[in-house]
Order: sequence, then structure tokens, then C-alpha cells
Amino acid sequence: MSLTKNKKMKKSIVFLFAIAVFSQFSMAQKIKFGIKAGANYSTITDKPESSNLTSFHAGAILELKTPIIGIQPEILYSSQGTKINGQEDLKLNYISVPIVLKYYITKLSFEVGPQFSYLISKSLPKDDKSIKDSDIGVLGGVGLNIVGGLFAQARYVVGLSKNTNFDNGKNNVFQLSMGYKF
Repeated sequence: MSLTKNKKMKKSIVFLFAIAVFSQFSMAQKIKFGIKAGANYSTITDKPESSNLTSFHAGAILELKTPIIGIQPEILYSSQGTKINGQEDLKLNYISVPIVLKYYITKLSFEVGPQFSYLISKSLPKDDKSIKDSDIGVLGGVGLNIVGGLFAQARYVVGLSKNTNFDNGKNNVFQLSMGYKF
């Protein structure tokens, strides 16, 4: 057998092996779409006399799941901010894109990942215009598949980037969610 035929045969075997491995992985993987909504309890660090602002988040999810691990990208409308002096709200409305890595133990999942957010509107005291348009954070939390497609999640998102031009203020958000996967 010539050297050229031998190389072609090896390439064919490698190609067939790659297809077999990929098809096994893709068969073990489940893809589900879903929706979720819930409450946000947020604050901005380095804001004097500030307290938690209660607001909400809602959006869509895509879950790519194997029996043990999964990836869940989401797109959410998320209202965040803080209360200043217990009276005025500094409210920031974002389109957030968390990319969540999930580790499953039966119906429970542990979640971690980055979150990228873009500011779409703001309501600020004293017409303050010093809020930045983007925000980067990291999240951690737990999820519970309740029954069928119904699920619940609890997460904490810690801001990594400053969201103001005048101090070291960063978004911190605790989220409680309910959702349904189709």
C-alpha cells in the first residue's frame, strides 16, 4: 500500500471516530428553552446611606444539559439599583446576559458564571448622569428542578466593574427566580 493511501485511510478512521464521539455526546445532551422571572434585591457599593432596592427580572433561557453538567445562557431584563437615604431610588435597567455553568446533583444544580449587562434606562436622583453603559459581574447560586419543567433559582451577582464615573460603586444583586423549561 502506498504512503498516500495509508494517510487517507488514517484520516478516514480519525474522521469516523470523531463523528462517533460527537454523535454520542450530542445524543446525551438535552436542549431546552424556557422563561423565568423573579425578584431582585440590589444595592450599589460605596453609596453612602444606601439600602437594598427591591425590583424584578424576567427573560428567556436556553439550557444545554448532559447528565452531570450543563450550560445555560440567558437574556434578561433586570431592574437594579439602590435606595439612597431610604427615600430616593437610583434605578438602573439592564439587558443582562448571564452564561451559567451548572453542575447537577439529582434535581439540584450548583451554578457559577459571568454576567454581562448593558444599561438601557436609568432613573437617578438629582439628574445624576455619571452611570456607565455596561456592567460585568460574576454569579453563584443554586437551582432546583421541581417537577416537569418547573424550576426555582437563587443567585448572587457580584459586580466586578465600576458602574459610576465618580466612585467605586459596583452592582450587587440577590435574585430569586421561578421559571419553566419547555
